[in-house]
Amino acid sequence: MKYIVFISLFLYFENANAYLDGGVLTFILQMIAGAFAFIVTVLSLFFDKIKYIFKKLFRKL
Repeated sequence: MKYIVFISLFLYFENANAYLDGGVLTFILQMIAGAFAFIVTVLSLFFDKIKYIFKKLFRKL
């Protein structure tokens, strides 16, 4: 029963009579830029650890 009520909330549409101002676009662009910077940082740290492991492994040989 709870699921039916929850799903029906998303299926019931009504006009919001709202608008999006210019600040919303700026906020969305900042979120995209921040997500890109986060992904680049995480990948960089990940590959640095992999390089360190390979250097340590081949140094012993």
